[in-house]
Amino acid sequence: MTLLTEIQEAAVDPSHQLSDLLRKSQILAFRLAHDPFKQWVGHELNGYPTVDALPPYRASLRGDLRAHLSGPFGSSVSSSRVPISLFANEHRDALTRFDFTHSVASLESIVEQARAARSARSSAAVVSRTTPPSAYQLNTSLFYEQVAEIRKLVLVSDIETSTRQMPAPV
Repeated sequence: MTLLTEIQEAAVDPSHQLSDLLRKSQILAFRLAHDPFKQWVGHELNGYPTVDALPPYRASLRGDLRAHLSGPFGSSVSSSRVPISLFANEHRDALTRFDFTHSVASLESIVEQARAARSARSSAAVVSRTTPPSAYQLNTSLFYEQVAEIRKLVLVSDIETSTRQMPAPV
């Protein structure tokens, strides 16, 4: 069996991890001495060094804005959706968009955690990014009257949905 055949068979077998497939592809890229393929596989395995180096399927992913809130008498709400309309227009795009620069192994780990959370009927975030406090200067009375403090805002996106829409590399 040739390496290319192994890669093709692994690509259609759901029991194979994408990171294993990429490692085999890396061997193939080196055998072919194809620098763009080597670079792409290396970035997928190890993560992308900058946002500018990201391919389109990893850039500008969208998610929901959620807040972890704490209020009087120790009350709190986790993962509460935040209406984006509460923010100034110039902040909305940055608050709902993120770029996935991490390795495929990180992505696989996130997907596994999400699957485990779903099977446990938990509402754990799949991917989250803490938003700096300066970005959410909103009028909390518009959001929740009793909110004493917004502990953090997180951007949540369903990576499983995003990965189903990934095009093949060129």
